[in-house]
Amino acid sequence: MPVPKFLAQLLVVGGTYLFRAFLEAYRQALYNAHVRGTAAGAAGQAFRDEGRMSVDEAYNILGVSKGDSWENILKRYEFLQAVNDPSRGGSPYLQSKIRGAKEILEEELRKGDKSV
Repeated sequence: MPVPKFLAQLLVVGGTYLFRAFLEAYRQALYNAHVRGTAAGAAGQAFRDEGRMSVDEAYNILGVSKGDSWENILKRYEFLQAVNDPSRGGSPYLQSKIRGAKEILEEELRKGDKSV
């Protein structure tokens, strides 16, 4: 058997197996999406829920207390965002934590927690 013919057969057989494996993975992903909403969405939501900031942590990050008014919380948020502006040498990571803390407190306000 000549070498080029052997290589061609090897590529065809190997390609067939790879194609079947990818096809099966795709079918499984479709099944997961149908069963759990979306496969990536379910995994991402679980990750977000596990790593979610608590309300107490949000208060600590912004440096406010539970009895502070919403206006005071917003002033503190705007101050911290300005201080941590990356164009002024601040940290984008800290800005994202500050923004996340504000969003957590906004959600609490929407839920009816009037102490925010």
